[in-house]
Amino acid sequence: MENNNIRPALSFGLFITVGIIGVALAFHYYLGFKACSLCMVETALFIMLSGVLLVALMHNPKAWSRRVYGLLLSLISFSGVIVAGRHSWFEKTLKDQTPQCKPLLETWMNDFSVTETIHRLLNVYDGCSEISFTILSLTIPELISIIFLVFLTYSLRLLLLAR
Repeated sequence: MENNNIRPALSFGLFITVGIIGVALAFHYYLGFKACSLCMVETALFIMLSGVLLVALMHNPKAWSRRVYGLLLSLISFSGVIVAGRHSWFEKTLKDQTPQCKPLLETWMNDFSVTETIHRLLNVYDGCSEISFTILSLTIPELISIIFLVFLTYSLRLLLLAR
């Protein structure tokens, strides 16, 4: 008999995302790190992931609805991989330029369209290349990329193998 209950996996994913959001808030409010535009987008993506995981956990999806949740989680996770990868690229290639963070996201959202804001997020360097924290010689964006890749792998599994 096959165990089709995905609630433990959803609970674990929710636990991880809420923990990451808590760590991000602690870094910002207690340790005094300034969040750059890409950091804020990464945190927002984790909030979206946790929201979808919470709804899926309460719904306890079967068959086709697992595919819907898998698709939503895949899209959010893939977006996270792209944003965190670009953030890591900024850190590696532009580390000698302006080390202070400039919180431009709110200004861009007020002044530009959504597509222009996304373009600026991924193409305009806003000064967040200072590497101020590492774990196992990995920077925060590199760790976030790995976490989003794990979520992407799980969500693609949920999408493609849903029964």
